[in-house]
Amino acid sequence: MKNDAEKNKLTNKFIQQIALAVKLRDSKLPTILESANKNNIPKKAIENAIKKGQGLLNSGGAGNINIYEGMGPGGVAMIIETQTNNKNRTVALVRSQFNKANLSLLSMGSSMHYFDKVGEVTFCVSKEDGESDLEQPPAPEILDEDAVFERILDIDGITDLQRQPPGEEGDDDELAVYSALTEPSLTNKIALEIRDRGFELHSTSIEYKPKRDTRVPLSDPETQQAFSKFVQGLEDIEDVTKVYTNELIAQPSSQDQG
Repeated sequence: MKNDAEKNKLTNKFIQQIALAVKLRDSKLPTILESANKNNIPKKAIENAIKKGQGLLNSGGAGNINIYEGMGPGGVAMIIETQTNNKNRTVALVRSQFNKANLSLLSMGSSMHYFDKVGEVTFCVSKEDGESDLEQPPAPEILDEDAVFERILDIDGITDLQRQPPGEEGDDDELAVYSALTEPSLTNKIALEIRDRGFELHSTSIEYKPKRDTRVPLSDPETQQAFSKFVQGLEDIEDVTKVYTNELIAQPSSQDQG
């Protein structure tokens, strides 16, 4: 069982690396593929990783990315990102979800000004030095958060750098995961520079981050429940790839904790 778990972990690691290399048009792709073959990564897994990097595994085809905007329960601004080859079907499903909650889709730009469109690169610092089977630059022998920041923040174009809270995607007992923000057009360039400094890339994406001064708190439990149900309904739509909101999650008071 342990060997199976280790094999799955290694396979997933190669899938991630191959997909990113394809997406970034990284010149190191042939080296990564050669290393994957040497490590007996299944051919089907490699083929799917390449398709993933090309954007060909979503809803059976590449499709087009479409953005919809609206206001959810409690006046929370929302951006719904979809990828589909049938725009009419997708917008009908999204609109139906709003109609069920007695809400309406809004025109383009109605919610967008509550968000900043940014490029995001997440990367890891392995705590297991020397155990990576991928042929990449050696990981810097630093685990201290301040040292990571010092190594990365001088890269021209990075506007913000944070360590992701434990428990978020990619953050576990073995990896410290960081998020670097930049202009969308610089995302791939920043990712390659981070990689060239010895860090292991985790993902690259274009995100909509809510502006701090526009976040909406939902302190009423009934509204919170309605909002969570509404977002879940949107996320259950097959063509919806991500739902962005400017919800500010209320922290429990000391009286609630007591």
